[in-house]
Amino acid sequence: MKKFSLFLLTILLSILVAGLYGILHDQVTYTICPEYYTKFKFIQFGLADETTALLQPSPRQLVAIIGFLATWWTGIFIGIGLGLTALIFKEATAMFRAIVWPSGG
Repeated sequence: MKKFSLFLLTILLSILVAGLYGILHDQVTYTICPEYYTKFKFIQFGLADETTALLQPSPRQLVAIIGFLATWWTGIFIGIGLGLTALIFKEATAMFRAIVWPSGG
C-alpha cells in the first residue's frame, strides 16, 4: 500500500512540477514577446478575444494559467514512467530514495 501511495504521489508531484515549469517558461516568453499571447495564446485558450486581449487587468496571471494548462499533462507521463520504474524496489523507502535521488547515492 505504501508503494502504491508513493506511486500516486509521484504522479501528482510530477504534474505540479511540469505545471510550474510551464508557468515560468511562459512568463519568460511573455517578457520577450507579449504579442504572442495577446494576439494568439489568449485567444487560443479562450481567455480573451481579439478586442479584449490588450485590455486585461493582469495579463501575467493569464499567462500563468496558460503555462500551467499547456504543460501539466506532461507530468502524468513523467510521473507514471518514474513511478513504474521505481516499483522495481521491494521496499517503499528504497523506492522513495530512487525517486528523489535517481543516481542511487
